[in-house]
Amino acid sequence: MTSLQVLKTLIPILFCLTVLCLALVGCRRSARSDQPQENAGGTATLQKMVPKGRCDMAIVSRTASRIDLLRDEDVYEFLFTFSDDCKDNVEYSEFSNEVLFKVLLQYPELLSESLNKDSLYKDVILQELASPVIEAPIDRVINAVNKLGISDSARNKILRGVKVGI
Repeated sequence: MTSLQVLKTLIPILFCLTVLCLALVGCRRSARSDQPQENAGGTATLQKMVPKGRCDMAIVSRTASRIDLLRDEDVYEFLFTFSDDCKDNVEYSEFSNEVLFKVLLQYPELLSESLNKDSLYKDVILQELASPVIEAPIDRVINAVNKLGISDSARNKILRGVKVGI
C-alpha cells in the first residue's frame, strides 16, 4: 500500500474523529449550564444556572426599598429579573410579585414603557400581573392595568386574574 492510499484511507477517519470530538465538546459545554449541588441528604443534584440579572433578589430588594424614587432604568432593571428560570424560586416569586404590583400602582406609565423593550420576558411579567399575591385596592389596580400599553386580550386576562386574586 502506497503512502497516497494510506492517506486517502486515513482522511475520512480523521474527519469523522474530528466531528465526533467537536460534538462531544459541544455537549460537554452545554452540560456545564447545570452545576452539581449537594442536597440535604449529601447527594449531588443538578441545579440550573440562571442567566445574570434574572431572578436577582438584590435588584428586587433595591426596587422595593427605593419604591418612591424609581426611574425608568430602575423599573426596567427590576422587570429584567423576571424569567421562566425563576418559577421554582418561591421566595423570589412571592417577593417580586408583591413589588411588581407596587411598581404597577405607582409607575404604570414607566412599567408600560419598559414592557415594550425587547429583552424582557413580557409573557412572564403579564402572567405575574394576572396572579397577584398581595392585597391592594382593586380599583387602583384596575386603573393601573388599563394604563398599560398591552393588547386587549392580555389586559382582560390580567383583569380577570386580579379580580379573582385580590
